[in-house]
Amino acid sequence: MDITTGRMRAALIGAASVALLVAGCASGGGAGGSLDGNPEETAPVPGDATSTPIDPDAFESPEVVWVDEGTTFALTTWGSSSCPSEVEEVLLDAADLVTLQFAAPSDGICTADMAPTTQTIELPDGADGRPLRIDLRSHDGSVATGLSLG
Repeated sequence: MDITTGRMRAALIGAASVALLVAGCASGGGAGGSLDGNPEETAPVPGDATSTPIDPDAFESPEVVWVDEGTTFALTTWGSSSCPSEVEEVLLDAADLVTLQFAAPSDGICTADMAPTTQTIELPDGADGRPLRIDLRSHDGSVATGLSLG
């Protein structure tokens, strides 16, 4: 098998895998496409034994969740899948306030899609206040607040 045939076979296998994954996710379950017959679906929260309702209107809002409470958390942002927002610096503003400084966007061509990007962030020493507020600062200096870790 030459390189071109091998690449074509790998591409076809990859495309078939994605199609099966999408078909499996789209099938849902129970009445009304919910997980257990309830109209309100839930999704597990990493590091937490409870579940939280899925809010379809929140897909474009950033979210934070503990990965290892007190040391690391995950930040999910939404944007172009080919040019994701990246945290450049983690700043300790107070024991209960951390600001995430985002890097300037890529100069390259970005796809016009909306996809989640999740980054694992280590807390700086001294960020031990609870609840911990997370502010997001854009490369242009604008700040968005409202994220919190309990």
